[in-house]
Amino acid sequence: MSLIFWRTADGLKEAQVTEDNPFPVSLVLGDPNGGALEYLGDAAMPVTFTGGMAPARRVISTSFNAAAAGDYAAADVVSQNVTDTLGVALPLAGCVDAVGQVAILDKVVARCSEDSILARLRLHFYHQNPLASEVEMDDNIGADWAKTAGGYNKYIGPVTLAAFADLGTAMSMSTTGNLREMLKTTTTTGFWIVVEILDAEANETAGMRLDFDLYFLN
Repeated sequence: MSLIFWRTADGLKEAQVTEDNPFPVSLVLGDPNGGALEYLGDAAMPVTFTGGMAPARRVISTSFNAAAAGDYAAADVVSQNVTDTLGVALPLAGCVDAVGQVAILDKVVARCSEDSILARLRLHFYHQNPLASEVEMDDNIGADWAKTAGGYNKYIGPVTLAAFADLGTAMSMSTTGNLREMLKTTTTTGFWIVVEILDAEANETAGMRLDFDLYFLN
């Protein structure tokens, strides 16, 4: 077992580090029992993190009851309202500390109150609240993420989620990790998202609830 010793600047061994004598004032590289020594200095030493998992700093949650007015086709919008122009984006507030910072999205957990849902979802991110004239947000309607230049200018990009799995009588669930998606804020510390379904789905239930937990690293 290696031992750690207090040493002077010229590398001479003074005392062994113990619980009663805990912290060396300098670092020396070499054999504690003699041999060539390299004095590394008294100042703080740089450390590089090369492994492990960084914990999420914050979790932002949002939810809605899907209109689910009929069977979904692939690339349909999933939202709270099927009436023309009444669908809205979901707000995500406080994803970073200050406007202009880049949020690092690491994980998304999605749940649905309908247990038979097995499709994949995709979340489309906007840095400003999109208008109905700019982005298609009505339920059961084919996607159009930039109907106008306004939608184009607000759009950040998509994040695709893993397929849902039936987890019991009243829940389907999707967990997508290790995303490391970088999303830049511009006018607020949050985002807006519009949900797309990527696979045809006939097991929808009108008013089914969708919950999203988004885990951010910074």
